[in-house]
Amino acid sequence: MKLGELLPNLSGVRKGGQGYVAKCPAHGDQRQSLSLAEISGRILMKCHAGCSTATIVSKLGIGWRDLFDNNIKVPSISSLGASRDRITMKPERHIEGVRYFSSKDSKVHCVYPYMDANGVLLYENVRFYPKDFRPRRYDVNGQAVWNLEGVRRVPYRLPEIAEAAKKNQDIFLCEGEKDADSMCELGFAASSFKNWNEEMNRYIEGSHVVIVQDHDQPGVTQANEAARVVLKSAASLKVLDIYAGQEMPEKHGRDISDYIMQCVQIEGMDLDAVKERICLSVERAENWKDPVPARLDEYFVVQSGNEWMQQAKTQPIPEKLFGEFWFENEICILFADTNVGKSILAVQIADAISRGMRAEGGGMNQSETHPSTLVPHPSNTVPAQKVVYFDFELTAKQFESRFSERQEGSDTFVNHYQFHRNFYRAEINPGRAISGSLRSLKTF
Repeated sequence: MKLGELLPNLSGVRKGGQGYVAKCPAHGDQRQSLSLAEISGRILMKCHAGCSTATIVSKLGIGWRDLFDNNIKVPSISSLGASRDRITMKPERHIEGVRYFSSKDSKVHCVYPYMDANGVLLYENVRFYPKDFRPRRYDVNGQAVWNLEGVRRVPYRLPEIAEAAKKNQDIFLCEGEKDADSMCELGFAASSFKNWNEEMNRYIEGSHVVIVQDHDQPGVTQANEAARVVLKSAASLKVLDIYAGQEMPEKHGRDISDYIMQCVQIEGMDLDAVKERICLSVERAENWKDPVPARLDEYFVVQSGNEWMQQAKTQPIPEKLFGEFWFENEICILFADTNVGKSILAVQIADAISRGMRAEGGGMNQSETHPSTLVPHPSNTVPAQKVVYFDFELTAKQFESRFSERQEGSDTFVNHYQFHRNFYRAEINPGRAISGSLRSLKTF
């Protein structure tokens, strides 16, 4: 169906905005609260009194599918702005020179309003035909100003996502306002992640977020970039590619709006069925993991020798953990052939640090099961402190066997070595975290 075929079913129709306005059939409308436009193969309608699209469609006696038409390839004249909306911009000066923007042959295609949490308009993102985007704000006289100087940036459809966050509902972030509007028509709380910054995270703090990516290579890149920012504040994060598993083009891939149109036009699904299918896809999606490994400079600090010298001048001399062998804030690596006692030596060192003492002799005592005799040593300059020894090799029983004596003729171990209360041992236990009492321990 085209918009011209739908208008006779409405009352109070007149041109307005980027299309038409009419009385909403879903409530006793005394003023034209319903806006309609024809954009990119579909009829858009919005009741400014709050009626849902599903209710309006039902009252009109048509199906959800009737809002889509393959024959609508470009916006009709009814959905484009009047000649007064054509813009000309003055040159913008930059360091490199002067940049000009001319769009005398462009017409306003769609206007996306950006409001604060209370619904007050802050600025708009204007889409033109042929495709182009320009932001605009309004001065004190109500005149359009085509820049956002001095304007606070907010997420698209902020009032809806702020309300969804309060109700602990999932929040969908799409690759543009068009897709966000499509998701909102289905009943989801949705916004756009384009130009999302960390400051905007406060609106979705502690929420379960789904980033809806376009099915192409740029879509993957942009979704992952947004995910890295959003993950800092979200309770959970998933990235949904509704066309996952299909061949991915380098660019100009399909998006969630295409998918909704496909479900309605080709499969004849109604609003609730489309929403349910998308919900199932979200449930099957895994929590997002960053596919890009950390950069080298996130692991290493690289500076010139002179820079290190200058930095060191302001730092204190490191304390000795284990004589001249190991200082605080150093990485100590024990390297030798197998079965020469590296693990036992590591335990000895950890035990010595836990007592604030030093093992004399560097070997085992006569039983060859207990650490060497530990004695106070003046070369140590730190007091006894907690140490956690991570054992990725031995089981608890093997650990016991190394630091006790086996009773002759039995499987019982006796004369267990008594570690200091500062000495802790850890081994891998999936799904469990180290107790809070160990958070400040030195690791070994």
